[in-house]
Amino acid sequence: MTTGVNICTRIFEHCQHKPEHLALRIPHMQGLTYLGEESLNYGELGERCAQMQSALKKLGLKTGDRVLILAKPSTNTYILMLALFGLGIVPVLIDRGMSKQRIFASIKASKAKVAIGEKSILRLWWMFRPLWSLPRYAFDGQALGVKNLTRLYSRLQDVPQCELLPPSAHGLITFTSGSTGTPKGADRTHGSLIEQHLAIRAHGNDQADDIDSPCFPVVVLHNLCCGISTVMPCLD
Repeated sequence: MTTGVNICTRIFEHCQHKPEHLALRIPHMQGLTYLGEESLNYGELGERCAQMQSALKKLGLKTGDRVLILAKPSTNTYILMLALFGLGIVPVLIDRGMSKQRIFASIKASKAKVAIGEKSILRLWWMFRPLWSLPRYAFDGQALGVKNLTRLYSRLQDVPQCELLPPSAHGLITFTSGSTGTPKGADRTHGSLIEQHLAIRAHGNDQADDIDSPCFPVVVLHNLCCGISTVMPCLD
């Protein structure tokens, strides 16, 4: 019998066992201008994920559903992704460098049930016809046609939920233009995300007091699985 897995199992264990350890430090950038930063230790990360999960449940989302994330890398973005992973809901990311028509095609192909992200991006929903029929929520406020997700947060500071899933369960879907220009969805299962983490760790020799500064946002997921600190560089 195959044992259930979830990429968040290790991360949420760190939230319980090393709550004071720095998890994320991410700058707020406008172009090349530094506007400040936000830091979260592992305990805070776990609490924020639990809050986010309470809102996702109120939206009626269930295991296997897909959520389109429209946001730049930020603490809120990673909190949303981890909350989704934990519930067995699938984050969908789209390469912002694609043309408008390819973004249209990717949104349609994603089969997402809802779009969640930054209000500065979501407020442009009317420019993207595939977004017209999707519920739209921002984790940093509201705009015309975009609801404030934080109003659905629970006040209770619960432990984040981590559903055990088959290794073949969808974990993360990313759309890029590909070499032919046609949007392609890369489907990473929870099993493959865990294997990727273990493969990197086998070559990385991480230590408990490591501080990593990756330029590739997906590496942050690996760092969180290791329980080490991530300090993102000041880049837009």
